[in-house]
Amino acid sequence: MLLISSKIARKKDDIDGRIIVRERFALANRYLGPMRKIIGRGFGYRLNKVQAFAKAVQILLDGGIQGQYPQLWVDPARVTLSSGTLPPVYHLDVRRKDDRITVDFIPHRGIYGNADDGVVLCAHNAAIRIAGINEQKACREDGKVQLTLPPQLRDKEVDLYIFAHCRQYKKFSNSHYLGRYPSRNIP
Repeated sequence: MLLISSKIARKKDDIDGRIIVRERFALANRYLGPMRKIIGRGFGYRLNKVQAFAKAVQILLDGGIQGQYPQLWVDPARVTLSSGTLPPVYHLDVRRKDDRITVDFIPHRGIYGNADDGVVLCAHNAAIRIAGINEQKACREDGKVQLTLPPQLRDKEVDLYIFAHCRQYKKFSNSHYLGRYPSRNIP
C-alpha cells in the first residue's frame, strides 16, 4: 500500500501555528478596537458594522502585522479605516502645536468628489488605546481640518489618518496614513 497521509510528529522546539494566529488576531483587535466606530462608517456603506470591522481586521492581517512571533507589531501605514471610490485628500501639510493638530490640503474637485465632501482626521495612540476624530466639520473646499486632542493624548505621540466622505456618509475615500507625530511642538 502507498501511504498518502500520515501524522507527522511535531518537534519539541516547534511553535504551534494556532498560537501565532491567535496573537496576530489579538494584536489587530487591540490596535483597531478604539477606532471601531469610524471603521463601521468607513466600510459600512456596503457592510454592516460587524462585517466592516472584520474587513478592516482582514486587511490588517494580510500585510499590516510585521515581525516574527513573538515580536509582532502593527505597521500603522497599512491600517485601513475606510475604503471607497471618492478621491482622497491631496498635498497634506501637518502641524502639531500642543493639543491642536492642523492639516492643510489643496481643495480638490474631481469628477467623483464635491466641494462639500467632509474630511475626517483621526488621531490614535495604540499604547493607551484611545482614538479621536475632529469635532468641527471640515469640507474639501475649506482646505484645512483641525483636531483638538483629548486630555489623554495631549502629551503622547499619535498616529494620524485622514479620509473624505460625501455629505450623506454613503461614499468614502480610502484612508491615508499621515504619520506618527510626537507630543513636542512641531513648527
